[in-house]
Amino acid sequence: MNIKELAEKNRDYVINLRREFHQIPEPSLEEYETSKRIQEELDKMGIKYKVVAKTGVVAEIGGKQPGKVVALRADIDALQVTECTGVDYASKHPGMMHACGHDGHTTNLLYFAKWLKEQMDSGVELKKSIILIFQAGEEGKGGARFIAQSDIFKNKKFEGIFAMHVNP
Repeated sequence: MNIKELAEKNRDYVINLRREFHQIPEPSLEEYETSKRIQEELDKMGIKYKVVAKTGVVAEIGGKQPGKVVALRADIDALQVTECTGVDYASKHPGMMHACGHDGHTTNLLYFAKWLKEQMDSGVELKKSIILIFQAGEEGKGGARFIAQSDIFKNKKFEGIFAMHVNP
């Protein structure tokens, strides 16, 4: 399947999930609904995870070879901003908004997990393990510290941890 076909196949999933996250923006370290929704999607995919610092979620998709791992990170919190967009999927939480793209970051990482799991289910073998970090508390609450202090770094050698930022 080429990239255009793949995008079309998953278009509604990605759009609907991002809009769903956009409606439930939550303050740093209080992303309870967001975390629950991330966990529901990972459960549907059959991907194991653990919760870090009450609302952060860390999942690992195991590869066949031991050794270095790669991590991908998305931030999940929102800003204390009142949304005035008028879109039908606007924030349902007064005074809170996904104004800097974290709803998109979360959606992109979940979609990557879904795509990767589909590849593995169709017989593609993953050589290295991939860790998915859904980081709580990125907006000034020190959420990275909770990830760093968790046991995800125990007995693992990382090739790198990558994050991205969309243009909201």
